[in-house]
Amino acid sequence: MTSSDDSSSSEDSSADSSSKAKKKKRKKKKSSDSSSEADDSSSKKSSDDSSKKEKSSDDSSSKKSSDDSSKTDKTKTKQQKKSYVWKYGDLSLTIPASWNGRYVIKDSTIYCKKCYDDKNGSGALFHIYTAKTPNLYTPYGYLLGISRDKTYYFSYVDQGVNYNIDKPKLVKEHSAMSKDVGSILSSAKSPAGGKALNIGSYINNFDNPYLRGMWTDADPASKGAQLEPTLIFDARKNRVKFMGYAGLNDSMEGIFMYNSNAAKYKWNTSNWGDHGLVFINGGVYKVTCYLTAPKTLSFKHVMGKRTAALEGKTFGFEKDYEALYQYW
Repeated sequence: MTSSDDSSSSEDSSADSSSKAKKKKRKKKKSSDSSSEADDSSSKKSSDDSSKKEKSSDDSSSKKSSDDSSKTDKTKTKQQKKSYVWKYGDLSLTIPASWNGRYVIKDSTIYCKKCYDDKNGSGALFHIYTAKTPNLYTPYGYLLGISRDKTYYFSYVDQGVNYNIDKPKLVKEHSAMSKDVGSILSSAKSPAGGKALNIGSYINNFDNPYLRGMWTDADPASKGAQLEPTLIFDARKNRVKFMGYAGLNDSMEGIFMYNSNAAKYKWNTSNWGDHGLVFINGGVYKVTCYLTAPKTLSFKHVMGKRTAALEGKTFGFEKDYEALYQYW
C-alpha cells in the first residue's frame, strides 16, 4: 500500500517536473520570439528612417534645383526687360524695355521698325535737332538739353503721317509707340542739368504785348545810378539784350520765344504764368511779366548756365521806344 502511494507520488512528481520544463521552454521561446520581433521592429524603423532621410535629401535637392532654375529664369527675364540708354553727343535718352526689338535708330532719328522695314526711311517717331541758336519758326516739341559747347538739343515730331496707313499692323504699332515718345523725351539728360522742357506752346513773338521795350533793374540799390542795369526786348526780331554797365564787355545777347498760353492769362488770378523763354549766355530762363504799377518782370532759371545778373532779379518797365533798338 505504501509502495503504491510512493510510486504514484513519484509519477506525479515526475509529471510536475516535466510540465514545468515544458512551461519554461515555452516561456523561453516566447521571450526569444519577443526579442526577435523587437529586433525586426528596430530594423524596420531604422530602414524607414533611412528611407525618409534619403527622400528628404532628394526633395531638398529637387527644391534647390527648382529654385536655381527659377532664379535663372528671373535673371533672363530681367535682362530681356532691360532699358537702353541712347547717347547722342552730350545727350542721353532712356528707351524703355517694352521697345526692345521694335525700333531702329538712324543718325538723329528713331523709327518704328515695322514701318521702317516696310519702306526704308518711313515711320519716324521723333528727331533730335541741334542748334547754337533756336530757330523761331521750327515747331520744336521739347528742349532736351545743352551740350558742353553751349549747343541746344531739341526734339521734333513730323507733322502728318510718314508711313503706309493702308496697312493696319503698321498703324497699330506706330500709334502704340507714339504714346511713349513724351516719356522718352522727358528722360533726357545733358551737362546742362535740369529737366527736359516741353516747349510746344512757345512760338516766335509775332505780337507780344508783354515782352517788349526797355526794363531796368528795380533793386533800390541800383536806382539813381548814372547807368542802371538794363534789359531791352526787341519784339520785331525776338532779340533780347542785357547791359550791366560794369565794364566794356558787361553785356549779353540772346533770343526769346513767346508763350502762346499767355493770351489766356487773367491778371491777379491763379491763371497766370510765364510769358516766354529767354535763351541767353548758354542758359535758358522762363520770364514772367507782372501787371503791377509799374510793370515788372522776373527770370526763373530752367537749364544751362546761371547768370547772376538775371536770376533772382526784378526789372521794372521804363519805356517802349523802338529807336533804342536800332543800334544792335
